[in-house]
Amino acid sequence: MADIVSSTRLLRTGKETELEVQLHGHTLSGVTLRLRSLGNGHIAIQATASRQGDFAELELRAIMAALSRSGIQVPEAELILRD
Repeated sequence: MADIVSSTRLLRTGKETELEVQLHGHTLSGVTLRLRSLGNGHIAIQATASRQGDFAELELRAIMAALSRSGIQVPEAELILRD
């Protein structure tokens, strides 16, 4: 099964707006990305992964590195692994 976006939603808290993207598929099932604009073309990305599959921190870091290589600046990446 290919990796796909299973849902998206906008979260508004005060003055900030975040985009939450949930992924589903062979390797990314249970992964949620939260993107928040920092201004000046920068985006803060929080990646959360469920430990229920064989998904590991190394794979999360690979996602962040791929974003960086594609030209998306990731000044701060927060990795959260849930049990």
